Amino acid sequence: MSAGPQVSAGARHACAVTREGSVYCWGHGGSGELGVMPAALGTCTTTSPFDNDGGTEVAACSPTPRRIAGLPRIAKVAAAEDFTCALDYAGRIWCWGSNRAYQLGHGPGTEGDDPHCGVPARPPTAYCNPTPHRVADFTFVDVFTGGGRSACGLTRAGGFVCWGSASETVVPAAIFSVGVVNGASNGNAYCVIKSDGLTFCHNAFVAVRLAAPSDGGATMDAGVDAAPVLPPPFLDAVDVQRGNGACARRADGTVWCWENNYGGQLGNGTCDTVDHPGAAMVPGLVAEAIDFRGAVACALHDGALDCWGLYGRGLLGDGTFGVGVPGAVDCPSGRAQPSPKRVILPAEVASVSTSSDLMIARLRDGRVMTWGSNRYGELGHAPFTAGDVEHDGAVNPTPGFVAGFVLP
Repeated sequence: MSAGPQVSAGARHACAVTREGSVYCWGHGGSGELGVMPAALGTCTTTSPFDNDGGTEVAACSPTPRRIAGLPRIAKVAAAEDFTCALDYAGRIWCWGSNRAYQLGHGPGTEGDDPHCGVPARPPTAYCNPTPHRVADFTFVDVFTGGGRSACGLTRAGGFVCWGSASETVVPAAIFSVGVVNGASNGNAYCVIKSDGLTFCHNAFVAVRLAAPSDGGATMDAGVDAAPVLPPPFLDAVDVQRGNGACARRADGTVWCWENNYGGQLGNGTCDTVDHPGAAMVPGLVAEAIDFRGAVACALHDGALDCWGLYGRGLLGDGTFGVGVPGAVDCPSGRAQPSPKRVILPAEVASVSTSSDLMIARLRDGRVMTWGSNRYGELGHAPFTAGDVEHDGAVNPTPGFVAGFVLP
């Protein structure tokens, strides 16, 4: 179980855990993901991402981190698209925010869900619950969310349990019942590392086997369909990440990626429209940690941060959107850096969290930096302040501090 200060980037909000185990969140709050009803928050006005004519959107938000009430001491927080989950030191997972897709682990409209959640009030199908509720009767050791509307947890028994829209279950259900030691979810698909060294990736309940034991005798869990064994057959992955593609870190620190390369996610200097089911090593990279939950993957080594993938809303953190930048190319999904590029920050990095819209890093001195989309104050300042520019809404491609917020 992870412990100590930690940060997590959602699609429209961000969260952090202090050393004492308190959770703070900021950004979009229109679905209760900041731990209070939307009407209790202020509003942010920004260009609507859904209006091609440049209209405005008014949404409940808080650019200032807010402490989430009603939680026990927390070890890890995981921000998602419109909800948040947290793992406490007793192995319980708590979730709050939107419950339109069962992502809080109970049926919409139950457990005190509000049917008109939002500012302005939404139709009676937009259920949300700002009060943290315990998910299922399992003892967990980790929790995973991505940019979508589902979440997963790793149980003490080695089970991989998921709930929400992508899991296609109305209550938490085990995809694997035992034998999982590590996992990841992007909200729509999953990857796990099993105790025998096998790495599997799933889209819903269809699995791809990335490696096989030397005797060829491994079998999938019941109910999960296996694809043919794919190279390379390494059995020493220690971490796996599932974004718009997948990456794994091996025991020697090398990073291997596969599947989607539309935005240079393989990290090998190329991009294309071809599926890449076989894992390939990211050249010249040795990492102590990796994170990949959107269209950008990042790796940490000795306090340095290297990232690759789509620029999008300034996610490469170089102050640009990739125009005229050495190494940046036009990929099928947009301007991208298809090879790892150093993100220049003022101090060594302790951890990083990626998402489809924003990035958040905790420095070793405890300061927190963010960059990317800021439509709802998710960078820790009001939209169109602190150097934000218009790029399909308020965006800041230059890393900046979350003012007054330190995680020593």
